[in-house]
Amino acid sequence: MFASLGPFTNYLCLAFVALIVWVTYETPGLRLSAYLIPVWLAVLGIGYYLKTRSARGNQRASSR
Repeated sequence: MFASLGPFTNYLCLAFVALIVWVTYETPGLRLSAYLIPVWLAVLGIGYYLKTRSARGNQRASSR
């Protein structure tokens, strides 16, 4: 019944996140937080990459 709403709910969630970021940007005391979101996402992405890279290296070493 709700399977056809899949793409719509994804867009709805993205719109909600965009609204939260916009409200954060418009609040003067929180504006810096909105500017630092891309930096935080980059740090998370680099950490994930390094963690999965080391996990793959350990997996290859143990399979030998």
